[in-house]
Amino acid sequence: MTKDEELEYWRQIQLVIGGVINTHHLYRYGDSDDLKSIAIEAVIAALERFDPYKVLKSGKKPSLFNFISMTAKNSIIYNTLKDAPHRYIESYDAMIENGYDVTTTHIDKDNSELKEQLYHLIQTTKMINHTRKKFRRLTDIMIDYLEYENTEPTKRKLYTYIYTQGKFSPTMIRQYTIFLVRYSSVVKGFIH
Repeated sequence: MTKDEELEYWRQIQLVIGGVINTHHLYRYGDSDDLKSIAIEAVIAALERFDPYKVLKSGKKPSLFNFISMTAKNSIIYNTLKDAPHRYIESYDAMIENGYDVTTTHIDKDNSELKEQLYHLIQTTKMINHTRKKFRRLTDIMIDYLEYENTEPTKRKLYTYIYTQGKFSPTMIRQYTIFLVRYSSVVKGFIH
C-alpha cells in the first residue's frame, strides 16, 4: 500500500467513525474529537482480528464497514460508561467542598407514593396503550433519577437524564414532560 493509499484508507475510517458518532448520537457523551480518538485506538487494536474470509452464521462474509462501525460504537460506549462513576464521584465531592448539605436532599423523600400516584394517573388518563407503557417506563426512570441524583431536580435535568438513557425519542420525552406539567399538583415538591 502506498503512502497516499494509506492516508485515504485512514481518512475513510475517520469518516465512518464520524458517521457512527452522529448516527447513534454518541456526541452527547463527550467532545467529538475525544470520541474519535477513542474509536480510532480501538479500531487500530481490532483490525488485526478482522478476517475477511471468515463465514458468518448467516452464510455471509463479514464487512469491514460493519466491523469498524461496531468496534467504534462499542469502544465509545464502553469508555464513557467506564468513566461515568468517576464523574459522579467528582461532582459529589465538589458538592461537599462547596458546602452543599447532602444529608437533607430529596433522596430522603419517599418516592414510592409518587410512583403509585403517577401509575394511577397514567392508567386513568385517556391515552393509547403503547404510550401508556412508555409512560410507565419513563416514570420508573424518573424515580431512579430522583433516588440517585444529588442535585436539585428540575424538568430540564430530568429531560436530559432520560435522554441520555437512550431509550426514548425526544418527542416521547417531551410528551411525558407535558404530562407531568399537566398533573403538576401530584409532582409538586419532587420536581421544580
